[in-house]
Amino acid sequence: MLALFFTSSLYASPIKVGIIDTGFCLSDKPKNRKIHRPFLAAGKIHIEPCTLGKEHPRLHGQLVLEHFLSVLGNEKDIEIFPIVVFDDKGRQKLDFWKKALEYSKGFDVLLIASGFPYYKRISGLPELETLSFAASGTRESGIKKNTSLFPQVLAPHRNLFLIGAYSKSIGSNDAMVDSRRMYPKYIDYFFPDSSGTEKLTGSSRAVATALGIALRDCKLANLKQCIAKKRKYIKVINQKEPIRTY
Repeated sequence: MLALFFTSSLYASPIKVGIIDTGFCLSDKPKNRKIHRPFLAAGKIHIEPCTLGKEHPRLHGQLVLEHFLSVLGNEKDIEIFPIVVFDDKGRQKLDFWKKALEYSKGFDVLLIASGFPYYKRISGLPELETLSFAASGTRESGIKKNTSLFPQVLAPHRNLFLIGAYSKSIGSNDAMVDSRRMYPKYIDYFFPDSSGTEKLTGSSRAVATALGIALRDCKLANLKQCIAKKRKYIKVINQKEPIRTY
């Protein structure tokens, strides 16, 4: 029995992480990480992402992937499955998300720094069966007051951690949060925004940080409990209630 115990520990399966986003360039992927070819839920993309500059919206997913890996470090054995839900013209459809979530069944966790925007109530939203860390989003760049985002709109949900961003006030340890953040009542945890020099900003950066820390510091089997134990609070300027982080 002891021999079997050590054998199973040595050959434990890698953590399967799906990243749902705009696009990826894997020409320079880390040699010590298994990263699969992107699953194109929105169909074939005729523009090669690697020919675009890193500030191009198509490579938002690549920035998320790189920041996630930089926070995670090299200790955990993970397997990454990039998933693209934006078509050749940068558009989304709910069907693309349905395909993405169907493909990701059986994964351990999803990293979602994107969202499907819609303006009228729609039926048939897909179920979120995989534990997911999703950026809360901000009302900007066409996301108006009456816009909803999927899967963020599902919050609160047993399989969803909604992540927001905060910045530090100059000369104070208190935090500042963006008044344009979406679903403010349902944001579970906050993490730092860009310092101003990084290309990845806002809740997209925050959610990549959140999952990186969670998988780095916690075991997958008790991830939720571990995060709850690591929880701490930060005071917010002009707000009575503090925000949570870990």
